[in-house]
Amino acid sequence: MFRSLSLSLLSAIALAMGAPGAIAQDAVSEGFDGMSLFLVGFQVDEDGARATNASFGKELTRSTWVQLSGGFTEPTDDDAGSSTRFTSFDLEQMFGIVGFGAGVEFWGDGDDLRTTRWRGTLLLRPGNFRLRGYAERRKADVTFEALVLGVPVRRKGNLEITGYGGSAGFFADNGFNAFVTHTEWEYSDDPQGLAFLARFTDFTKTALTLSNSFLQRSSMVAIGYSQGMNSFNVDFARDISAVDREEIFTYSGSWTRAVAVAHDLEFRLGLSDTQALDPSMYFGLTWYHYR
Repeated sequence: MFRSLSLSLLSAIALAMGAPGAIAQDAVSEGFDGMSLFLVGFQVDEDGARATNASFGKELTRSTWVQLSGGFTEPTDDDAGSSTRFTSFDLEQMFGIVGFGAGVEFWGDGDDLRTTRWRGTLLLRPGNFRLRGYAERRKADVTFEALVLGVPVRRKGNLEITGYGGSAGFFADNGFNAFVTHTEWEYSDDPQGLAFLARFTDFTKTALTLSNSFLQRSSMVAIGYSQGMNSFNVDFARDISAVDREEIFTYSGSWTRAVAVAHDLEFRLGLSDTQALDPSMYFGLTWYHYR
């Protein structure tokens, strides 16, 4: 999902969209019965790139949570990158304080880039803590142009990517919450030597597409507080591109307010900073409805 939607607050409960259904399920399974959650989010950065995301989650039983999500991104123009879209489905099942999850995601531009990602998750929920470990397998199919005797020829390439990571969250009864996550990826071929991946490094230049790009390492720390009708959150992320080993730093803060019964609005302001480009600010607005 989009980095700008990676951490939000729903009423007095933290929702983490960076790991599909992660803390969203924690919130509904412990505080509600048969709850449904809808969200629609829109983000834009200062260069004019846009991203839209929508999600529907449902608590099938008190211990079973499913979520269907989708969205797309649009660059400022064709020279700034490719339009992309994604669809994902996630299921999590708890057995007391222990649970398991599985998910699949499809992402790409529909023409030259197509990826499929499968993820399995182990969940632990002792007291106010939320712990998870996960492993994922991603397959990327790429169509690119190569020069053969000076003539551009269309070629196909593929890549297998394995990821391992985990997260830990703490949610205090007084409204304070903290969340950390870390993931590393291994590639079937050295991504620095794959010329066809170089053209897709533009996905690491904006927070709107960062979570789906080709990374070597990703880490995030977030702290939030909820009181009454308002929730506040700040987070910091550090990512490393697998192709050029460039560091990408993302800083953001959000304010979420209950605007009606079962309706919340989140306002987010963030900054994405890379070594090669000037910092880029982005703004996000997300509407939540739950019943």
